[in-house]
Amino acid sequence: MRNHSKLSEDLIYGDFAPIDTVPADVVAYRRGANLAVFVNLSNQMQIINGMVRQVYLNNYKVLQMDQTKIQLQPYQAILVEVNEK
Repeated sequence: MRNHSKLSEDLIYGDFAPIDTVPADVVAYRRGANLAVFVNLSNQMQIINGMVRQVYLNNYKVLQMDQTKIQLQPYQAILVEVNEK
């Protein structure tokens, strides 16, 4: 994924920028212009406000989301393409 995909530029050269608008038990950051990583480090479901264009990596079979929020299950981690701010 890192070397031969449309994500290569963001994954290899993209800047890291923390996302501070998430619950305390979630680690989140932007990577490059279009990608974001969210990791729920708790044993409780966490709600994240935001919209996802596409899910690239997910350690669960399903990501529960709607038009305005993402629902992370306990210990769920995702790499997603996000809508521009």
